[in-house]
Amino acid sequence: MSKRSVFPIKILFIIIFSIALILLALPHVIKLAAVNWLENQNMTAAIGKIDIDYDDLKITIENAKAHNNNSKGFDLGKFYLDLQWKGLFDNKIIVEAIEINGFNIDIEESQRKLSSVAGINLSASNPEQVDKEPENVDSKPWRIEINSIHFGNIKSCYEQVDYEKRFCVSLGELSFPDKLVFDMGESIEKQLQVESSLILGAFEIIEEKGNLDLVNFKKLSFNNILMKEMNDISLGQISLENFTFFPGGSNKNKAEDVLKLEQFDIQKIKLLNQNELSIEEINLTGFGVDLEKDKQGKLLVASKIAELQPKEQKKSVKTDKPKEEPGEFAIKINALNVLNSRNISYRDNSLNTPFVVSSKIKEFRLDNIDTSNKDQTSHLLLHVLTDKHGIIEIDGDIKLLSSGNDLNLKGKITGVDLRPISSYLEANLGHRVKSGQLNADLNIKSVKGDFDTVLKLDLKHFELKALTSQEKEKLDKEMGLGMPLDTALNLLRESDNSIQLEIPITGQAEKLEVDPSDIIYTATSKAITSAVINYYTPFGLVAVAGGLFDLATALRFEPIIFESGKNELLKIDKEGLDKISTLMKERPKLHVTLCGFANKSDMDVLAIELKPNKEKPNETSLQDKDKNKLLNLASKRGEHIKAILIENKIPADRLILCEPEFDLDAISGVEISI
Repeated sequence: MSKRSVFPIKILFIIIFSIALILLALPHVIKLAAVNWLENQNMTAAIGKIDIDYDDLKITIENAKAHNNNSKGFDLGKFYLDLQWKGLFDNKIIVEAIEINGFNIDIEESQRKLSSVAGINLSASNPEQVDKEPENVDSKPWRIEINSIHFGNIKSCYEQVDYEKRFCVSLGELSFPDKLVFDMGESIEKQLQVESSLILGAFEIIEEKGNLDLVNFKKLSFNNILMKEMNDISLGQISLENFTFFPGGSNKNKAEDVLKLEQFDIQKIKLLNQNELSIEEINLTGFGVDLEKDKQGKLLVASKIAELQPKEQKKSVKTDKPKEEPGEFAIKINALNVLNSRNISYRDNSLNTPFVVSSKIKEFRLDNIDTSNKDQTSHLLLHVLTDKHGIIEIDGDIKLLSSGNDLNLKGKITGVDLRPISSYLEANLGHRVKSGQLNADLNIKSVKGDFDTVLKLDLKHFELKALTSQEKEKLDKEMGLGMPLDTALNLLRESDNSIQLEIPITGQAEKLEVDPSDIIYTATSKAITSAVINYYTPFGLVAVAGGLFDLATALRFEPIIFESGKNELLKIDKEGLDKISTLMKERPKLHVTLCGFANKSDMDVLAIELKPNKEKPNETSLQDKDKNKLLNLASKRGEHIKAILIENKIPADRLILCEPEFDLDAISGVEISI
């Protein structure tokens, strides 16, 4: 072999050996360069291992970390990248897999600007860079294909230095198991193509400074994602499992979650033309809420959210530039379902006695939701359990987006406990609900926001109790019924101790106000008036003279007239008493007052004459023995009527006798009044 042929071989050997040395040393060089660069950023840095497999083009980085003097920085357990050589010379990057595990990173904000990322100070002065115009280079666009992405045990903390807030987001798993394609040669709308699923697991957000859990969920899945271009995206299903908002509640003294959701599914999602989203069905299962107001009437969760938000330091500067109106975006949902909810509770601590109510949604369904059609009619079905035993059922049509709030709903309420509203009645009326259960027939109609409907309420064993005698007197006076409220309510009680009330709802929706005291004031007054006129009058109640109504004077029955000088009735004169007996059996809470009278006709029969008054010669008066004889006659008349009613099975304790009276112009008989 000639010396000329040996020399090129040596050169080739040296080149190959040098390349091998470079390849072997490259991981160490990269490691030293990275550590050196991080240390130049005033950080303490270390990298456990960098490994490059040149045969299969696999890169592994393990145990890399860097922190500044404030212990802010990053930690990386493992980074793994699996590439393919093939395609690199054809402007293709094919990534078989990307894996990141055990990655923590700190981010800081100061003076409302991003100041530090991964411990690197972004506010340090850097030499100004002169922007250069990009050179026109004719080259083939790159195409990137990624076949698998997996992140595990990821944590990022964002600290707002000025507000002493530190929000940390942790993620147990992020996985893209199938293909993603970035094709720079396509139009912007088609550059990203996806045919995969996305899985997020063990997600949590906490505010570390206040030791406050904000949000967590077990798993969020986006299944069967198909994206050919930005204007054509579809998903087979979005599924969220065990989602919690404010775990442990907004009140540290309680353990209830503010919002809990066991399962949330969205079926068959499709985005068209970037302005229309269609959804086949949304299902929520195990939905629960726990809301509470503080002593000032503010929701605790709202206060907590307000505490987490930074306060504005400067007022926003108004500009005359008109805002661009976003294009109209349409959402179409075929059906929204809520099934078998958890407890939905509400507590109002702003009242002297806290108001507490709880319920569960057994079924909620809303069909045909279309935000692009304001006249779209949706069908609503609702079945709710309140406080374990009460039932609320509603079925009907509603125009969700109509400016008129059109409604046509029917339903019923069964067995709802009324005691919880005591908290509001105490504040407004000075009374508590001693007992009571609500049944109701609902027929709610609204056309273009104009309500014209009547709620028919059936109150079972409804009993009010005044907190003090002063409150009772005050309410009786304010009611203006001319009698105590409990007496007035007794006018409405039927044989089963129920009270029927009708509450009109009229007027425009935005002006409607519904208050529990309306049941006591307006509804009760109207119901009593109606009952007296339409129900009691046929039983012998005195008709309302001249159309004027006053409960103080209207609750008298036709008096029972006796023969002059007599204190007993004949059987043929007892017809009116039979009607009153029937009424009192139908209204078991009613009490009646029996007042006996004697008049001048009784004097004539008893041969009693008026004698001159010795003290006043110009006047006449009765002698005491004669007056007592007439009062005794009046008293026996009242007792006789009571005896007849007792014979008719009316309890004696519901028949109240009053002091007998004599008056020349009075009736010769007994007045009966409620």
